[in-house]
Amino acid sequence: MARTGRVQPCLTRVCVSAGPGVPILARVISGTGKLGSELWSLLSEADALLGEGELGRLTVVDAECGNEKMLRLFAASGSRDIVTVLKGGLRERPLEACGEWLSFRERDRVREACMVMGEGTDPLRVRVVEMVREGSRNPHPTRFATTASQVRLSSADVAAVYLSRWPFQEDVFRRGRDAAGLDRSHGYGVAAVTNVAVLTRREKADKAARKAEDALDAATAARDDAKASLDAARSHLAQRREDGEELNARHAVGVRQAARCLKATNQSLLAAQKAQGHAAAQQRKQQTMPDEIYVRDTALDTITTCFKMTLLALLEFCCQEYFDGLRIMPRTFAEALVPLPVTIRERPRQIVYEIARNPRDPEMMALLAVALDRITQRRLHIGKRLLVARFREAPP
Repeated sequence: MARTGRVQPCLTRVCVSAGPGVPILARVISGTGKLGSELWSLLSEADALLGEGELGRLTVVDAECGNEKMLRLFAASGSRDIVTVLKGGLRERPLEACGEWLSFRERDRVREACMVMGEGTDPLRVRVVEMVREGSRNPHPTRFATTASQVRLSSADVAAVYLSRWPFQEDVFRRGRDAAGLDRSHGYGVAAVTNVAVLTRREKADKAARKAEDALDAATAARDDAKASLDAARSHLAQRREDGEELNARHAVGVRQAARCLKATNQSLLAAQKAQGHAAAQQRKQQTMPDEIYVRDTALDTITTCFKMTLLALLEFCCQEYFDGLRIMPRTFAEALVPLPVTIRERPRQIVYEIARNPRDPEMMALLAVALDRITQRRLHIGKRLLVARFREAPP
């Protein structure tokens, strides 16, 4: 958007989920939001809304938070632990205190280890659980980092907890994207705001350009001085020859030193010219960026996101309470159950919901029959009337 000046879908949603992926809190951010910078404040906000300790002690998050800063934050907290995965350079760091390999699942093995992060007087010792699979095409092991103790989570538990992200977290967004529209932006209202980011980058680019220009001037002056020194050394040596002195290679040491100095200053000058050209190009690039950009209406998108999260939580409740915990996709609900005709019969003491069967989907109708029986057996009331849910009787 900063480049084109056009309104485009540019909202980021950060979501906290609990249990089997039930979303409980979401935040909408204009532009690109970093998980690492939003995570801790979201957890604190969830504690303020739900009560201290209601969210649980364990946070499972992907490699974006697998860094020293985030691990230190959780290590200093007495009420939370984190399980994450290490990627990039952290995956290549040496491990200490490696334990014995233990079997995990059918083909994997895990072991305990320790990794030291940070330098200086305050290093951070992080518990690492390393997982490998024999015969895997991926030569790199998977390393899970956690602040939880072995008493709280065993080696196998650490690996299992992190790998549960796929059914418990990633599946939430897949299900929400499939039918609830989590991948769509609804912040249609826009506002022009000062592009603070580009102003900061422009200031840095101007400063870097001035610094590169000064460095180029200094390198040019050093090259000129070195060239003058070489010319002076050569003239002095030539004058001594004209005066009839017997000279050898030892007397040309000054010329050779001056030549080496000139070569070094020429190389420094080329590097300074290259750096100055790069800095000038970055300065020109930042000058072309607009001072104002359009941002989406995060408040409007937050409202629609709340509707989507409530829908997902309601569907998850139905799955757990009435469909034996089956992971039914939202689209399945929308296509298989929502279109079914419903007749509502109001009686003095009852409200009866009669649902027409779909003979083309006997499997889903069997699940729905069990759910309707459970709803009726719970003796729920709408006002003073008893709720009864059943299939519509077929005509004789």
